[in-house]
Amino acid sequence: MASEVKIESIFFCQFDPKEGPQITDQVPENKYTVISDSFHFIQNYLIPREELQQKLITVKAFGFKILGCPVHVKSPIYSRNAFIFNVCFVFKPNANTSCYEWVLKKLVQYFTVLEIESNYLSAISDGVLKEKTPTKEYYTSLKDVLEQVLHKLNTLGCCSIPIDEANTIHLKLMPSYDVPPTVRDHDVPLLTFKLEEYHFQQWDLATQQILPLIDGFKHVSLIAAEAGKDVQLIKALIENLLYFKLVKIIPIFQYSNVYMVTSDIDKLYKCKELQQQFLRDVQMWSKDLPNFDSVIKVFSCFNHGTMATVKQVAMRLQPHKHLNIDIRKLIQFGVVHNFMRRIHKYPIRTAGSADVPPLDAVGSQIMKYSDGKHSYDEICCALSMSYEELEARIEENPAILLCWK
Repeated sequence: MASEVKIESIFFCQFDPKEGPQITDQVPENKYTVISDSFHFIQNYLIPREELQQKLITVKAFGFKILGCPVHVKSPIYSRNAFIFNVCFVFKPNANTSCYEWVLKKLVQYFTVLEIESNYLSAISDGVLKEKTPTKEYYTSLKDVLEQVLHKLNTLGCCSIPIDEANTIHLKLMPSYDVPPTVRDHDVPLLTFKLEEYHFQQWDLATQQILPLIDGFKHVSLIAAEAGKDVQLIKALIENLLYFKLVKIIPIFQYSNVYMVTSDIDKLYKCKELQQQFLRDVQMWSKDLPNFDSVIKVFSCFNHGTMATVKQVAMRLQPHKHLNIDIRKLIQFGVVHNFMRRIHKYPIRTAGSADVPPLDAVGSQIMKYSDGKHSYDEICCALSMSYEELEARIEENPAILLCWK
């Protein structure tokens, strides 16, 4: 798939023993002449010292962003015992070029191998080789390669270009992802794919070990305990899965939780396909799917007027007995698709209260976390406490107020 960021131009530059650094090929031809005409201003950055070879270099100049990867090919067959070249992609000045970096490095590696094997690049340049060596017939010239790379990466996001009988250049743009959010101990990962349909043997052993433990209900600390791994390692593994959009993060499910239906519930009314997927996911014991009106009835119980907990709704409607609905799966589906959101409780200590009773070590820790920035979920995980124990301790402390948000 092509990227939204397009390559404006591609040029090939090299160090000529007589003329010095110069651009020898550029596509599209005669369109961005400002680069070739003013190349001497940036030549030392694109044809740099040996220490920077095989390093990605970005230069902003002349209203463009230029991405290059210089290479030094050492051999006694060259007049200066080395052939120095660079392939550069040109973009608009503020373009995000991250998805092109490895494509450029791979293209440069192809050219390096072709040069070492058959002088594909240097044979076209006068004065570079000490003696002209006979070269085999190529299917595609350097300029044609650059033209095809430019056109196919911009339109298709991939290309396969035959060079000769033994060499073909294969390039493909990979999607670039946003930096994942930091995973916390109380976060709950949920797989975005069916585990039995995904070949995860390509992942490292630690990731393979935790994937079966990710069920959308176990939080990070619990997964770490069951896997016998350090929690920091588990968080790093889940962040890696987040980067590739293989998991989503949702709040911990507890029957004491309070949820509110959002305006996005309207999407469930309008999309019949989503309704069927939803009913299949929340189905509990019967072969027949639950009645959609029954599902909406359960949803309607989570509103600002009642502030009902999941336990209160489950006891009143008993959806697992009478409606064929797994309320845990209903909550999970609703949160993932933003049909409902969790209302968290945040303890806040009041300043200068004289009614604070003597505190033990745990009570002091609770006071420390009662700054309005830490939810019940986070405090329970940090102090290894149950929700009920934390609730009882906070109710006993008159210096702590609760904020729902």
